[in-house]
Order: sequence, then structure tokens, then C-alpha cells
Amino acid sequence: MSRKALVLFDINGVLCNSVEKFSPRGNPYTERTFNPEFYKLIKKLSPVADVGVFTSMQRKNVIRVLERIPFKFSYVFYRNHCTPIEGESYKTRKNITNIQEHLDSVDKVLLVDDSHYKVEKNPRSSYVIYKNESCKILYTRILISLNRM
Repeated sequence: MSRKALVLFDINGVLCNSVEKFSPRGNPYTERTFNPEFYKLIKKLSPVADVGVFTSMQRKNVIRVLERIPFKFSYVFYRNHCTPIEGESYKTRKNITNIQEHLDSVDKVLLVDDSHYKVEKNPRSSYVIYKNESCKILYTRILISLNRM
């Protein structure tokens, strides 16, 4: 029997819509709202794949966001698991080799992100979501990607 696949979703731009705002005192902050269609997508995926998060956000921010999402993820990887991009002050890449010690295998891991540069080191194991792509289409594309692994 084959192991279940693992689908890792990004938070900003995938699981959550993010809007930069300012507090009444003028301090910048990011407001994130969970896309309820993703809850349906995740529940639909659960029989065929474990579902997790791989984000470039800092751990403390990830915890705050995940507290508001009505789903328990199998795995959560954050900024400490990313690779800094040389010459860039804050940009990072997600590389599945950075998380392989936490998994039985990385053969069936799929990263779903909205930023191509973040997952470009994993061409066989990543899917870049299009802005405003419907969850129905995304579900089908995820299944196709998993079947190719």
C-alpha cells in the first residue's frame, strides 16, 4: 500500500487573502482572512492526502493565523524551514530538502504557492496557484499533480 501524499499550502495568497492596513496610530499590519472555499477543498483532499502548511512567515505569526483556521494541519513548516535568497534582505525559497528530516519521504510532497520564485527549486513537486483560481479547478490540478508523482 502506498503512503499518502502530502499537500503543503502557503498561507498568504493561498489559504488566506492578505491586505496591508494601518492601525489608527499609523502602524502597518497585515489583515488575513481565511478563504472558506479552502476549508471545503482541504476536507475533500483529506482522504487522498495529508494536508499541511509551508509558509515563509515567522512561527509566531503562523500560530496566530492557524488559530483562526477551522482545520488541524498534519504538518506546519515556517520561515525557519526556508532558504534565504542571497542578496535579498527578506525573500526566501521553499525547498523540500529542508523539511525531509521531518517526513518519512519527500517523494509525494506537493507545494501549493502563489509565488513561483519561492517554489522554483522544486519543479516536480510544486504547483503555482493563479490569482483567483477557483478551488474546484485547484482540486483537480492538485489531483493531476499527485498522480504524476
